[in-house]
Amino acid sequence: MRRGDDQLVEVELVEDDVDEPGSVERPAPWWRPLLAAVPGRVWLALATVVVLAAAGAGVVRHVRDAALTEQLAAVDGLSAPLEQPLAAAWQAPGAGLVGAVEKTLLLWLPDGAGTVALDTVTGDVRYREDRMCWLADTGPSPAGSDPGLPDEDPDDDVLLCTEPLAGDRPHATGDGAATVHDPRTGELLRSIPVGTALTTDVVDGDLVAVGVDESGHVTAGRWSLTTGEQRWTFRSPEVAPDATSGWSGGLGEDVVGVEIGTFSVTLDPDTGVPVDPPLSDDSSTGATWGPNPGPGDLTYTVHHAPDGRTTTTVHGPDGGDRFTVPGSLLAPTVDDGSVPGTVLLASSDPGVGDPRSALVAVDAATGDERWTADVPVGALAVLSGRVIAHDPLTTTVLDAATGETAWSAETSSASGWGWAVVTDGRRVLSVEPGPDGAELVARDLATGAVRWTAPAPFTGDVMSLPDGTVLLMSGTAVAALR
Repeated sequence: MRRGDDQLVEVELVEDDVDEPGSVERPAPWWRPLLAAVPGRVWLALATVVVLAAAGAGVVRHVRDAALTEQLAAVDGLSAPLEQPLAAAWQAPGAGLVGAVEKTLLLWLPDGAGTVALDTVTGDVRYREDRMCWLADTGPSPAGSDPGLPDEDPDDDVLLCTEPLAGDRPHATGDGAATVHDPRTGELLRSIPVGTALTTDVVDGDLVAVGVDESGHVTAGRWSLTTGEQRWTFRSPEVAPDATSGWSGGLGEDVVGVEIGTFSVTLDPDTGVPVDPPLSDDSSTGATWGPNPGPGDLTYTVHHAPDGRTTTTVHGPDGGDRFTVPGSLLAPTVDDGSVPGTVLLASSDPGVGDPRSALVAVDAATGDERWTADVPVGALAVLSGRVIAHDPLTTTVLDAATGETAWSAETSSASGWGWAVVTDGRRVLSVEPGPDGAELVARDLATGAVRWTAPAPFTGDVMSLPDGTVLLMSGTAVAALR
């Protein structure tokens, strides 16, 4: 060290090993000599093993995740990734979903005020129709298609508009015409003079309408949505008794029929010529829908009997009947093919308020029951060997092999539908009750563990558009979540 007169002084530091008075020498731990005896090369080898094991586990996770990503890329109906919390990008009035065509979202407005088209990205209004409209496919009708869900192949779709709904006359058109529009721009393509129609429907790209004219005669017609050309027309030779009383009808590929008071008629849908038996003669048998596309190369037909019982007949690739079982077959909104050879049905006792009070899995080859789960179902998805059952009250994930519940969570719905499962293949999104109101909750598909929560703009149902956009709908409002 340096003194004040700039002379250097050498200082020696000595370590004192003498124990302080009163201190006690502690023996070394028994394992220290053992560790000291281990050669350094062994420690190096062990460290290498640990590092390689950690790296190997990371590689396995990466490979597994990459394989799942590739698998999910081929699955239709998945939402955009749900890794991060979602928030409302925009909100707008909306009472129900008409459909989505490219970046155009079509909604029914509250209180029957018409139909509005929004830009899916910004929520801006593109055009508006003061009448009720719905998307109609100008090509052959896909069997079993659900008009309440967005069309995944909208290239042939047109927007078909009629007069606002009125009383007991759904799709009533008054004395005017149905109009056909480009759903992307709202451009009027053509008008179809359907007269006073009680009911209308689209059959194989054609508009079919049944009604009563001013003189009380039953009328019907079929028009091409593409050209407006009328295929055929029908007018009953006699006046329908009690023409102002209640009516019922059935329009489809196999039948065009109507009952008004004591009058009934059944028409050939291709020609408009009356056929036997009249609709009333067959009313005691109930209603039949199908064949519809089923899992794999199967088709199915659902029959609803007048006593409330429902049965499903499954047909093989050749169209022949394989078996008939109680319940109504359910088509998953998302299916990755991980549960082959299984048909899922909703089953309930007649007269029970909830028409879908149990979920039943049967063998697709024999109809033998595999399992039954006491789970109400509004919508289904099948992913990674699991069945996701969603309704307005719960989201339940089941083992597809056994029907055992993997996890379940309470959900919150405003409309009471719950007909869509929103999932990206790894997580499931739902609206759940929270301490401060409704919450958006993303749960791990396998475990049910909460991955994130975010405030919901309002209580409602979530669904995914074909481009992956997630919608939240309350029955009066809609929000796009991103």
